[in-house]
Amino acid sequence: MRYWELKEAEQKKIVAVMPGGFHPFHPGHKSLYDWAVKTFGQDSVYVAATDDTKSRPFPFNIKQKLASMAGVPNDKFIQVKSPFNALSYQSILGNPNNTSLIFIRSEKDKGSHPLPDQIRKSDGMMGYLVSYKDKDQLETADTHAHIAYGPTINFDFAGMSIKSASELRNTWPTMSEEDKQKAAELMYPGNADIAISLLNQAIGGPMGESLNEFFWGDGDPLPEPSWIDDLNKALWQQKAPTTKDKRLVTQLRRMEQMAQNDLVDMANQNLKTELEMLED
Repeated sequence: MRYWELKEAEQKKIVAVMPGGFHPFHPGHKSLYDWAVKTFGQDSVYVAATDDTKSRPFPFNIKQKLASMAGVPNDKFIQVKSPFNALSYQSILGNPNNTSLIFIRSEKDKGSHPLPDQIRKSDGMMGYLVSYKDKDQLETADTHAHIAYGPTINFDFAGMSIKSASELRNTWPTMSEEDKQKAAELMYPGNADIAISLLNQAIGGPMGESLNEFFWGDGDPLPEPSWIDDLNKALWQQKAPTTKDKRLVTQLRRMEQMAQNDLVDMANQNLKTELEMLED
């Protein structure tokens, strides 16, 4: 092989993308991500999601936060508009002539669109998406992208076997607080409290757990949190929430955790809503 041919071969790379809804990101997603990393290398693997909340509850920043708490690096969780369109990945593909694009999907999605190896009706030629076989039989992104199917795992919450985000969304509101704590710790190790807060806001919790349903009792004023903005500082001073209601303190701590996790806008919005509901 000539030197320039050898050099070109050395420079060829793989970009593996795991597109999905991630409403929310859960252990099944993490298991598939880990399989992709093991198969293609961590530097090559990305997770892609949209910011579309028309039919699902999680905006992109919350998806990214939950995925990060599950163990996906922030810079590997990227926002796109069209998850299975190669043009969405131009910034990470580089030169498509010597980069192979591989979409990662779960085995349970083998019958779901988009499907690989489909013949186009327009010209009778193979479509853009083809099956992944092995690293020695890769097309470059200028001609085809591959779909690789990884293993599906079920995860057990509250005695129920769950294998999809929709099943998790349906189960979460009926789970006890103890089961939620265990589940959140399993999904997002070391971040259970903030995860529970985010999941409750997006997909609901039992009656009495909503921030809007807390009773504000009498007692010594709470110290003003350092993270609130000027508007909420004024509201805080005007409404004077107190420490007597322990449930309030718990929620304020969760809002502080949001702020510490770069979710200041969400924390301030929750605080603003609650303070404006108080009676003088």
